[in-house]
Order: sequence, then structure tokens, then C-alpha cells
Amino acid sequence: MQLLTELQLCSQQQIAACEPGVRRLCHDLPDFDSVWLDALVQRRVLTPWQTDILQSTDPQQLRVDEFCLRDAIGADTYQAASTINQRSAVLRRLSTDGDVDRFQQSVTDLIERLDDVRSSAPVTLELPRRLINHSETSTFLASGYVPGWSADDLLVRGGRMPWKAVAEIGWQLLSAMAWLESNQMRHGHIVLKNVRLQPSGRTTLVSPFVHSLQHPNLSYTADLKLQDIETTAPELVATGTSADSQSELYSLGCVLWQLLTSRPTFLSADPINRLLKAKEKDVADVRSLVPDCPDSMARLIQNFTRRSPELRPTSIADARDRWSKIAGKGLSHSRQLLKRMPDRRLQQTSPMASQRVGSRLRPLAAAAVMVAGFMSYGTYRGLLPMPLRLGVATTAITVDDPSPPQAEVVSAAAAPETGSAPPVRTERGLLKMPSPDAAGVVVLQSGEVYEAAALEFPGVMHIESTGEQLAVVKVTTAEPWAIKAAQVAFNNVQVQSLSATESPTGRPALVDCQSDVVSLRNCILYSQVDEVLLRWAPQAGATSVVSVDGCILHGRRTGLHLTSPTQRCTVRNSLFQQVSAIRCDTSNRPSSTMQFDVSHVTQVGGHGFVDIVSSAQQTTEDRIEIQCGESVLAPNLALVRLAGGKGWTASKTQVAFLLPERGNPTLVPGDVHPAVHFDRSLNQLVELPSNQVMAESLLLADPVFRTLQNGDDPLYAFELIDYEGPKLSLRLPGVDVASLPKFIFDEPSD
Repeated sequence: MQLLTELQLCSQQQIAACEPGVRRLCHDLPDFDSVWLDALVQRRVLTPWQTDILQSTDPQQLRVDEFCLRDAIGADTYQAASTINQRSAVLRRLSTDGDVDRFQQSVTDLIERLDDVRSSAPVTLELPRRLINHSETSTFLASGYVPGWSADDLLVRGGRMPWKAVAEIGWQLLSAMAWLESNQMRHGHIVLKNVRLQPSGRTTLVSPFVHSLQHPNLSYTADLKLQDIETTAPELVATGTSADSQSELYSLGCVLWQLLTSRPTFLSADPINRLLKAKEKDVADVRSLVPDCPDSMARLIQNFTRRSPELRPTSIADARDRWSKIAGKGLSHSRQLLKRMPDRRLQQTSPMASQRVGSRLRPLAAAAVMVAGFMSYGTYRGLLPMPLRLGVATTAITVDDPSPPQAEVVSAAAAPETGSAPPVRTERGLLKMPSPDAAGVVVLQSGEVYEAAALEFPGVMHIESTGEQLAVVKVTTAEPWAIKAAQVAFNNVQVQSLSATESPTGRPALVDCQSDVVSLRNCILYSQVDEVLLRWAPQAGATSVVSVDGCILHGRRTGLHLTSPTQRCTVRNSLFQQVSAIRCDTSNRPSSTMQFDVSHVTQVGGHGFVDIVSSAQQTTEDRIEIQCGESVLAPNLALVRLAGGKGWTASKTQVAFLLPERGNPTLVPGDVHPAVHFDRSLNQLVELPSNQVMAESLLLADPVFRTLQNGDDPLYAFELIDYEGPKLSLRLPGVDVASLPKFIFDEPSD
């Protein structure tokens, strides 16, 4: 009793209130100290951890200055309560190896610096408050206590978290990190145990500066702990460098990845092997384990966790702004998640009260069980009506891929019988273009040459050849090859104009496609005259998608002309020769953001890669986002060219070259401008100011292409073999030439 009073662990009134409990526990036995301690624990006056310390050889360690330690919540970390105002706090014991005075002075300077800016700190960040010199060898750092759960505790008990809750958690953590960045500070140890979630849904980042104060440099030593290095950026290992914005974003990306998957980023029980794996390869795409994770969130996490710090976002504030588009507003999803966590430590009801509640609920529970039993029996005996269940279930069909599914079509034209009628030819000796069958499929014979004719179908139209060899379609008239359908899919088709001397002049486009979705796979568009290769216009449908995969576009003007912005424009493993890859008209745009997804693309020649043209006066701020990586873009002038009508100004336009999901950035020669715009007052192109261009995914380097030998395929002249810069994957950037379709030069035989 003297010890309890001396340490101010409880009052005389609390001790007196325990007498009935002690009498009940003792029965006929003496009231040992352990019995009184058990009674105090039952009344939640003491914690089980405090009773263990009280019965140890040094119970005085429960008292640190004005604080009484209540529980151990980590290594050398304790929850405490002030004896002055009963306010909860967290005390962390700091190791003071070496020069103790210098260490304590550095911590004191940090506290004074924090006091100057503490008032502006966000609620999502808990800062240290004071330094306590407990003894000559023991120093504590005090900070406020955040009730709730740590993120690692939630993962162990509840499994992976839904992506909407993770989006809210990520935004709050980024807000705390951005405030530290604005004050030239870094947290230094962003791990799951330092992320606290409160029942209200608020997420708080705790323990800033503590780890970096005690471990300023990370090296390969035997005392490494896996939980301490789980989110460590590769560039901090054995280099002597301190944390910066890029390393902080890497740690955050690993934390978010773990929250989504409930798994470590790299499977290894040894800390050294874990650090080596992080230096060898990037963190896996989170969508491989969490299919419902949105693409935008997965890409941002992939950007945060790139091995090379140069490929991560340059600032935390910019990363927060990009993440805010995913998180939305409010904490509803986090709050809903935490309501399902039955944590008895957060409930302040006494055991006696819970017993009284339980005694009242027992009769109700018994009655509920009896009613459920009668209902089950009645249902079994047919006393209650049951819903009619049909034997055949309908399946909802959803399409995630922007391109229409490939249909298996059996056509008589694919396997002509012996003695069948000869194919119909046009005046030029070319095969006549067949009409779509009942399934909307236009079947073309591989290796044959057809004369283009207008096609129309109300649903999904497939234009494809019967084998691996391409089927050729020649456009012979002064009008483009007109195709109209809800969705159009080209597969294994080569579309070309006549020779330069035979082709009609003044034709606006080689192919004119009107559809909500257009997909080109393993195709070649080739023209020897000044015309657009493919002009696309959307119909009145809800979707608008353009997808190009494994194609060659060779011409003298523009490859893809989009008469309206799309919801999704994807270009994969394709080659653009002597053409500006994409032109997008934005006069009737539905939104102010245009997005393009480009991967493993090679462009050689052409004036620009993306041209944005508007004839309307600009009223809102435009943003052009190009998700590009593993590509080689070498136009003659600029990657993005902007042009507007009268009254249009480029001051409201932002151009962002976003980092790829994984692998190498995009190679761009040094003489190519990232973005230019047409200035009507000067009547010339002017480079867009640097503050309006974010070029985080561009690497300025001169590409070295393969030199052709005798007998080589001319396409191999566009195979990249080297460049000056980091190689982040075994495959070099640019198109995979071996997978491209083979051009057909021969004329059809009789």
C-alpha cells in the first residue's frame, strides 16, 4: 500500500473500493499482495503490465518525472499518464551511446524548432513535446498518446483493408508528410507500427524523428530487425545518406501496399536478404494481388516504390495532390472499417457492468434461439412460403478490356470447298470486300488483297484475317474507307493506299471510323500520300476508348486523329514511322483532363507525338497527362504540340509526363522539346514554360538503334540496343520488333 501511494498509482478511495473484491477472491486465505493487485486490475485501476513491474526487483521504474507508466506498447516505448492532469502520453526511451551531452542538445534544439511551428501542424501528425532526463543513462522523449489501433495490429486481426479505406489513410499520411516537407523536416521511419487509426476514422502518423535520431545511418549489421527495415528505401542502405522526400515516398508506398495486400513487399525472413531484394527489383504491381484496386491508385503506388529515386515524384506535396483525386473527401470508409473491430481496451465499461448487461441479455438470446428454431422447422415442413428459385442463373457480362472480345467465328469463306465459285473481284483485280455476317464479323483471307468498301453494323464489328499472315485492304477511291459500328476491332489487317502516283489527292484520311470503341491489334496502316492514317469519331454511346497494340503506322502526316477526347487512349508495343502519333481535337471535350497511356512505343520522325488542337476559346484549365514508359520518342520538334483558336492562351494548360508503372522511363533526344504551343501574336511555336510541364518520366538520352546487315528485316533498324542512362529492366525501351506484323509487298496471284 505504501508503494502504491508513493508512486501515485491509485488513491486511498480506490484501494478501499477494492475490499469487497479482495474478500471474494481470498475466501479463507490471507490477503496477499497479489490478491490486492488482481482486484485493482479487475477494477481497471492498474494494468496487468504494472502489476508485473510492481512485483519485480525495481518497481520504481514505473515513475518517470511527473508520469506513471501504464503499459509497454513497443520496444522501449510506454503509455503513461500525468500525475498532474491525468493526461495520457507516450514516453520513448532514447539510447544515448556516445556523446550524451551532444545527443541531448540536438534533441533539445529539435524540440525548440518544433515549438515555433507546432501550432500549424496538421491533426494527422503527432509531434514530440518535451525531453525528460530521467537519469544519467536514461532519457525519455514525451509526446501525446493517440488512442486506437496501429496499422500492423489491424492487419494481423482483420486482414487486408479495402482500397477506399486505404485511399483515405494515404491522403492523411501524405498531408502529414507534406507539412514536414514544407518545414524542411522528414519523419525518418514510416512503418506500419507508426500509423495509428482512431475510432473516428482519423489516421495519425506518430514517432517522427525518433528512429533517425538513434539510427542516423543504416548499414548491414546483425542487430537489424525486419519490422524496422520493411519499408526502407534502397538508396539509404549502407550509403550514409539521410532520408529525403523520395525515400519517404518509398516508405509510404510500401505501407500502402501492405495495407492493401496484408503481405510484406518482399517475402524474406532475413533483414539482409530483404534489403538486397529491394535493391534488385521494384515492388510488384499491387493489382496482381488486389484485382479491385483502381488503376490510378496502383500506378501511384508503383511510382512511389520505384527502386531508382529519380523515377519517384519529386515532392511529397505533388504526390499528395495526385492522391487526393483518388481519396475524395471524408473518412466514412475508414470509420466504417474500424467500427467492425471489437477492441475491449477501448471500452470503458466495468466488468461488473458488463456482467449485469450479460445477465439481462441471456433471456433475450434464449428466446431468439427458440424463435429461430421454430421458424426453421416451419420452413422445413412447408408452413412458411419460400421464394421460387430458378434452375438457370443469368450471368452479368462486364467488359474491362477496352477492346472488344475476340469471337470464334466459323465461316464458309474461311475454308472454301473444292469446286466452289471463284471469288468476286473488282475492276482493279482486287477481291471484293465482304459484308459483315450475322455476328458482325468481316472475314478476310490471309495473304489476299481486298478493295476497301464502306462497312456498317449496329453492334460490334470484327475485321480480321483467317490466319497469321495479314490480309491487305487497299483504299482506291478519293474518299476514306468508311466504317461505322458501335465497336470496331481490327485484327491482322494491313490497310494501305495505292502507290504515290495512283492515289487520289486531297483525301483527308486513309480510314474513317465512327464508333464508341476502336481496337487495332497486329495491324499495319501505310500511306504514301499526305493523309491521316486513322480518323476516329465517337458515336453517342457512354464509352469512348481507343486501343492500339502491336501495330505499325507509317505515313507522312498523323497516325491517329481523335476528333474528340477519349475516356481511355492506350498505345502498346507499336511503331510510328514519319508520322505524328496522335492528334486530339478538344473543341467539344467532355472534361478538361486528357489522358494517354503509352508503353513500349517507338516513334521516329513526325513533328510531334501528341497534338492537341482546339478551335474554341479556352475557359477552364486544361491538363494533359501522358503515362509513358519503356518507350523511345524521337519526333522532329516536340512531344506535345498545342494550338488553339482565337482568344486561346497556353497559360491555363498543364502537361504532365507521368512515371510508368514499372521499368524504364521514356527516352527522348536532347534536342526535342517536351511541350510547345502556337503563339498567334508571334505566329510561331513557343516552348511551354517549365512550371507548366512535369517531365518526371522523361530521360534525355540519344537512342542507339541497331545497324542493319545484309538480309536483315528493315524493321530491325528501329530496335534499340543502347543508351546512356540507367537500365531498370532486362528488356530495353522501345517496341519489340520481333512481335510486329510483317509487311506484305507481293501483289495477289490469280
